[in-house]
Amino acid sequence: MIEMRVLREKIKVFMLRSDSLYIQDMAPCYGRFFKDLGCYRNIKTLIFEKLKKSNISILEQFFNISTLNPQTLYIRILESQRLEELIDTGNFMLPQSINHINLDCSLDDYESFIKILKNTKKEQKYESLTTTFDMRLIRKREDVIEKLLNQFESVVLMLRDFTFNYRDLYFKRLFSHFTFLSNPNVEVHFELYVRDKSTIRQNRNSALEIDLNHSENEDIETRGLPTVTKVHIANLQVFSHPFRTYELNLLTSDLGLMKNIKTLIIDFRMFIDIESFKDIIKSLNDNIENIKIKSALTITVSHFKIMAQYCKNIKNLIIINLNPSLVPIEDLFTIFPNLDGLKAFYFNKDMIKQISNYLRDGETYKLKWPSLKFVHISCNNLSIEEYSNFRLINKRTPRKCGKLLINTFIDEKKLVKLDLIIQKNVNCLSNFEAIFNTYRSTFWMTSVGYNYWYANNSYLEGR
Repeated sequence: MIEMRVLREKIKVFMLRSDSLYIQDMAPCYGRFFKDLGCYRNIKTLIFEKLKKSNISILEQFFNISTLNPQTLYIRILESQRLEELIDTGNFMLPQSINHINLDCSLDDYESFIKILKNTKKEQKYESLTTTFDMRLIRKREDVIEKLLNQFESVVLMLRDFTFNYRDLYFKRLFSHFTFLSNPNVEVHFELYVRDKSTIRQNRNSALEIDLNHSENEDIETRGLPTVTKVHIANLQVFSHPFRTYELNLLTSDLGLMKNIKTLIIDFRMFIDIESFKDIIKSLNDNIENIKIKSALTITVSHFKIMAQYCKNIKNLIIINLNPSLVPIEDLFTIFPNLDGLKAFYFNKDMIKQISNYLRDGETYKLKWPSLKFVHISCNNLSIEEYSNFRLINKRTPRKCGKLLINTFIDEKKLVKLDLIIQKNVNCLSNFEAIFNTYRSTFWMTSVGYNYWYANNSYLEGR
């Protein structure tokens, strides 16, 4: 058991070096301990994870610390209707210093959070909100959502929905009905999960679809969907389920309306042939910068050339499950002239030799640094010789800390795997991941990065 005085001094040292405080599942009985520390002058970001009935009061304890003045607040509540309990205890308020809020809770807690914002009596609107909700519930709480959005200068909404197939110009009808999605202060990130109703017999709340069938807005055709900046379309099928022809036609029409889309994440199994892939890529706006393709086992160099032809400004690319015999590593570096970041996961051992030959500077076993700002390559099944080669590259390549990371490890199947990360500076990894991750992870990577102090019960119990 660590002596409390020693623990207190150690925490102070870390806190004075940190700009973020991350609190996870902490019991309220430790609130007094942190209040007495008085070392929060550098904390700009305050994060609360896994809040529930037993520890929701920890929020109030930290907000009452006069020396803690964060600018950004992240709250994740695991159980619904927990904020109401805080409001019942008195005039619960946020610190006046907070301007940016990331809220991850049930829709039932939105109304309570609006009351908290009003209790705080901030003279000006908050600068930004990032939050998420399921589209199956939005119809019931549309008025509450609009009230919350009106409290902020700008909003990032992460919307999730599940459908049996892609039909009836989904996005066009959605934005015609819910006008707040077209608010110029709102940025929309969308995740659409496609199910095949012939194999998954799951009842879906149809209230939203019924309403949308009766709401069309012709202005959408001319105005487009300018608030959508990110779209993630996933396939929930265990087996391959390509888009049907009519689904592809509808999706390409919807994507063509998204003039400001920057990021697309999609499953390659949804394309029945290269022509269907080309149709989707052609529908994207010229300024799209980030593309992630999953389950890309059968993707070829020809597919990437199509992407380079119609999406000339691609800066960041993630490809999962590449076949090295179909897509050599050197092609990924040369096809896209404006590429800044590349993450490639190869599924078999044939890739190891390609990587070694391409990135090795002759027989010196030093790394031949690529021109990209960030490269992350993963592959399986290293031989003993290949493992030794990468150890030599790692040892003989001069670099600053954090710019080259070569990690070899054995997975649960006793296969030796390789993770190779090359970056121009230590922030490239976190910045790259933030582009593609969901809003919760994005907040973590961009706001916290490497410089934070993490606190939960185990620290205070001396474990």
